[in-house]
Amino acid sequence: MNVNNTSGGVLTLNSDGLDWGKWTTNPPTQITNNQIATFSAEGAKGSATGTQGSVVYYFSDNVTYLTISFDIPYTGANSGGLNMAGTGMSNYSAQETDDTYKNVVSFPSSGDSVTTYFAIGLASSNVVAAKFDFSASVKRRLTMPKARGVPSVDIATAARNISCGAIPGPELVKIFNGKTEATALDVLSLAPANLDRADVIRFAALSKIVPTQTAFTAALDFASHVVTILKPAPEAYGVALDLIEELKKYPGDGSDALTEHVDQLENIKVLMLSSRTVSTKATQVAAIEALLACVYMDTGAALAQAASCAQLAVAGTAKEKTIVQWQFDYLLKALKA
Repeated sequence: MNVNNTSGGVLTLNSDGLDWGKWTTNPPTQITNNQIATFSAEGAKGSATGTQGSVVYYFSDNVTYLTISFDIPYTGANSGGLNMAGTGMSNYSAQETDDTYKNVVSFPSSGDSVTTYFAIGLASSNVVAAKFDFSASVKRRLTMPKARGVPSVDIATAARNISCGAIPGPELVKIFNGKTEATALDVLSLAPANLDRADVIRFAALSKIVPTQTAFTAALDFASHVVTILKPAPEAYGVALDLIEELKKYPGDGSDALTEHVDQLENIKVLMLSSRTVSTKATQVAAIEALLACVYMDTGAALAQAASCAQLAVAGTAKEKTIVQWQFDYLLKALKA
């Protein structure tokens, strides 16, 4: 969870309760003006469990507060979002957005590697743009200045702080045999066979050590790999194919069509989630959200979410037993290229 505070004052933590799971990064006691705070939770046993809870912050007027809630179950649909209450509500704005903190999006209903972004500001500050522009946000993400050298993670830091619900610290120490830094290629190449390949992918993705373009391309290909799940819903399938073709153009010549396709797919997803047969459409929703992650999230988070949603999308099909190994092999090959 990422909170961008531009409310003109300090946000003060009131409560951070977890009904299930554990904090991997605790919510800060205060979020100062113009600060982006990041905190995270995972299942009580790391991966393959689930987490549920809420965080409450008070605005500087001490009478208005916002609640961020989340429920990421082991099985079933995710739920969560942002709610504002109190007598000073008219003075502030609070929205869930993509990673630009401008374009409003919905809470991901699929995947176990969910990353969310919340824009908190003054009501008069027009925090959320009147016209969404997902094309600009995707291009910005892929053309940001790159650090010199290959991205790597400090092993000691990773062992302490970045389990990502995946690889525990003691296991990391064994993996790298005294190395102090590890690249994504190191992580995938040296991971012991007993480690869940899905966990290894998630760790590399959320540690932000997969190079930007590699992560984006992999996330898009993971989503493309399961798009046929949407064939029984011809409108969704057609829009998804159009969106995939549009995203393949980035970071080059994208167009306004990207935002149009995203809006269409979001509307289709809403109808699926409100259907009486929503349980039978869960795999289709997961396939849609694997693709939308490529638009909404930074590349590392998108890779983790697309991998997770793609795995959910093929549940009960012939691909279910092979998709994780396919994703692992794909990413390893891409990193070696």
